[in-house]
Amino acid sequence: MVEQEVKECKEKFIKLLQRIKPQDLLKDDTFLEKIQSYLTHKEYSDFIKDSEVTKWIEQTVNSFDSDSKELIPSQQIATFTLKLLGFVCSNEWDFVTIKEKGLLDKIQSGLEKNSQLKKASIKLNHLQMLRAISTHSIGLHWIKQKKIWNLIIDYFVVNSTIYIMREASLFLFEILVKFFDLMKDEDSCIEALEAIIGRVINYKPSHETSGITIDDENFVDEFLPYINMTSELLLLCIEANRRTRLAYLILLKYNYERKLWMIQDSIHSDKTFLAAVCRSHNIANIARLSCMDIPANDTKSLDLSSDQHALHFYNLINYCITRRIFRNINMVTEMHHQLWYKLGDRAPNDVVLEYHDLKFGDQVILIQTFPVLHVIQTRYKANNEYINKMCTKMFNKSCEHTIRFLYQYRDALSFESFDFITDLASNSIQSVVASKKFLKRDRATLAFQILIHILKGYAEDPCEEEGNNHHELGLVQLVLQAPNLLSTLLNALNEMINTFKFTWKECIESTAIVPLLLTLLENPNLSSRHAVEAFKLIQTSIEHFLAPNMALLMDKVEGSGMENLGPTIYKRLHDMSWEVRDSVLELVHSIVEISNEKFPPFQAHLLQHKICQTVEIVARNDSEPYVRGSALKALAAMIKIRLFWEHTLHSLDVKKYAVETLANESEGVVRREAVACIVSIYNYQQIPEHCLDIIFSVLAHCAVNDFYWEAKINALEFWQLVICRQFQHQGMIDGTFPTVTFSKEHRKIITLNDKEIQLRLRKVLNELSLRGCLGILISCLQDSDLQVLKKTIKIVEKMMGYLNKYNYVEEYRKSKNGSTPKVSIPVYDSNYADFKSLGGAKDTEIRNTADMRKVTEVCMSAENGEICSIDTVIDSILQSNDLSLLSENYKENLKLNKDPCNTGEIDENLFKKFAQVSADDFLNYITSQNLQQLVRDKSEWLQHSETFSSLLDDVLRSFDFRQLQQSFQKHNKSILYIIS
Repeated sequence: MVEQEVKECKEKFIKLLQRIKPQDLLKDDTFLEKIQSYLTHKEYSDFIKDSEVTKWIEQTVNSFDSDSKELIPSQQIATFTLKLLGFVCSNEWDFVTIKEKGLLDKIQSGLEKNSQLKKASIKLNHLQMLRAISTHSIGLHWIKQKKIWNLIIDYFVVNSTIYIMREASLFLFEILVKFFDLMKDEDSCIEALEAIIGRVINYKPSHETSGITIDDENFVDEFLPYINMTSELLLLCIEANRRTRLAYLILLKYNYERKLWMIQDSIHSDKTFLAAVCRSHNIANIARLSCMDIPANDTKSLDLSSDQHALHFYNLINYCITRRIFRNINMVTEMHHQLWYKLGDRAPNDVVLEYHDLKFGDQVILIQTFPVLHVIQTRYKANNEYINKMCTKMFNKSCEHTIRFLYQYRDALSFESFDFITDLASNSIQSVVASKKFLKRDRATLAFQILIHILKGYAEDPCEEEGNNHHELGLVQLVLQAPNLLSTLLNALNEMINTFKFTWKECIESTAIVPLLLTLLENPNLSSRHAVEAFKLIQTSIEHFLAPNMALLMDKVEGSGMENLGPTIYKRLHDMSWEVRDSVLELVHSIVEISNEKFPPFQAHLLQHKICQTVEIVARNDSEPYVRGSALKALAAMIKIRLFWEHTLHSLDVKKYAVETLANESEGVVRREAVACIVSIYNYQQIPEHCLDIIFSVLAHCAVNDFYWEAKINALEFWQLVICRQFQHQGMIDGTFPTVTFSKEHRKIITLNDKEIQLRLRKVLNELSLRGCLGILISCLQDSDLQVLKKTIKIVEKMMGYLNKYNYVEEYRKSKNGSTPKVSIPVYDSNYADFKSLGGAKDTEIRNTADMRKVTEVCMSAENGEICSIDTVIDSILQSNDLSLLSENYKENLKLNKDPCNTGEIDENLFKKFAQVSADDFLNYITSQNLQQLVRDKSEWLQHSETFSSLLDDVLRSFDFRQLQQSFQKHNKSILYIIS
């Protein structure tokens, strides 16, 4: 079957090539790209070896060198041809055939003389074709013979894109290494290398220009591409993870760094050029550490020592400060972290100077973060003790060179405007975040501590004494003067916490983040964007920095620094910006989860500030669906906690609203969370018996008919709970029936023998059938969504695992094939001994009480969770506040009828239609199916919804349509001509 499909694809592919003309333009330019990707697959890779393919390539390549512009191939066809030719030339013997036909010379000639073929995409594919040629020895000899590196250098220099620069650098690096390592041809390697860096190493300043700046655009254009090219080669030497002779030749034989200093002294104001020079210096300084393959006959050359490397780094920092190119300092420090990380085991010991126990990486991070400290220190002078403490800590980690340059850095920044310094500080923070994957944990902790101290500059420390109006005014103004810095800072802290998972033990300063942010949120000048970022950071901080022993040491939020958390949440839930409200609700959800696991005092804190009622009002009335969804998500988490349910949510009738939402809501994200609310109520609280039919029907509708797959998944979670309840009701504990159990029917302890277990399993299936669960599972097994199918199969397999564990299916088959008479016995409160057969008829429409939880209704105090007296309850009703009245108002506006729930268009008896599927029908269906094959078939169908064959059909069809369109146009022209 597979061979036949491959054969058909090959016939279609050749047919397509025969129809493609060099000048054709396809409406969908992705067609040919997709075909190229399919040709890389193993089963289709032999297509390019067909003689018809080679013939088509030869015909198209001949048009490259055409003198007529009308015959030159289009950009699409030219790139496609070069890609196919690259596939062919990757085989050295096929390459010999192509070379003998002169096709490569025709391509190069056409690319040089026809401007239509000088587009970036054509150059890129030509480079990739040449890289394919360089993979074998015959191709390398051809490259050396033709001196192809000169063409590649031109591609890099002349109007190149970043993709061409990257591909060209990689090609040059590979052929230079192969010339030396494989071919042992050092002369060719040096010849190609001198073509690359010759302009740089041959630079000699004249007497007229020595000591003065040139600042000539032509000078920059002449040297910049070659400096960038050399930097890329050295970078590839570092990434090669081994020593290379190429790095030795560039750095020591041609003394590249010295020439670079000579060139950069001639330019003063061109920031792009100076940035490229600093980058090249930084790469060269790292490459000299342990990337050079020094020949044995060169006894004078050595790797750069750690001390020399540090001094070269400081020289570069000094150059940037002297030239006032401060952004380059951030670039140099960020790149240093990255390159040092790439050295891996080749990196020397991380010390700055001999006899000093100081880490060089710490010096880099201190220089990198200095602009941020400078901003706060210059604008926050009323009480800068904490800045002085941080500076003292930095001083203790700094060597004499770092201290000298930081003072020099400070003096240089004092002449710049505040706006410039804040932009520089933002860039500094971004460089730290960009370096996060290359930082060691202790170094990341140092950077994190510095950022926390910067945050304190935006918010008054709650522990400080109040009454400093001038200080408060300065904080308010700082938010207005440096909003971008604040935004960058908040995002950076969040990113660092999520990346390194800091704990309060590692960084005690982290415990101050939440109080600082709560103070910051009181700032009237804080924008909505800042508020969203602040709440995200509060959520992350509470999740990571809440000490596990706080639950044991504290029974109240007061004294923990989070006293203002409730009032701030309540206030911001009424914010005009929906993004802020959504972020607050995400925070509430996180706090609720933590209150259930780690810090119970949060529960009383949320109740005290009426967060539950407010979240419920937002869920009902907010105009933004994402906010309503987040509110329902928070409510679903609250429902799990008994204190929230009994004190507030039970009286708000969240269940009724969730059902109405499922019936009437158009947004899938809201329906998903509404289902989650019902699942939480069913799992953790009590659903009245008279509402069960409606709940079953609504959840059946969601599982089978909802258009949003995540709502279906949550609905299946509900039915999974229903199944678990039934097994538990029959005595199963952790997936196993105990040896003995208590019988409700006999009111005594009985032994569970095999027969008794079989009867109980039968009862489980009958109960599930009565609820429509079995019919819903069968329906979901036919769902078009793969995730829904996987979830359903997971549920069915788990249930079947319980049945097979006690050989129920095998016994059922024996009973089905036997002559044992079937009896109809009521399932509800029936005596298990009365069941004479496993294949009994479907039982009566009386369900058991497994869906009902035995919950003791207790009223709890909002303060400390103590039991309230009846008088207290009456007093609380009499003292109902405006919020309760407002809630009643909303209920009145919704015009709720006397029915338990308004299910809209959902049939309240829908579950009974699925209940028609009996236990026997379910077992017959499931045992006849290969569930894992269903998943494989669905996955394969999704993966191959666009196969190579269907893609070729689409392309061929587009040609047929175009041909028909052209014929129609010619026909119209003929008619017009006759009429005229």
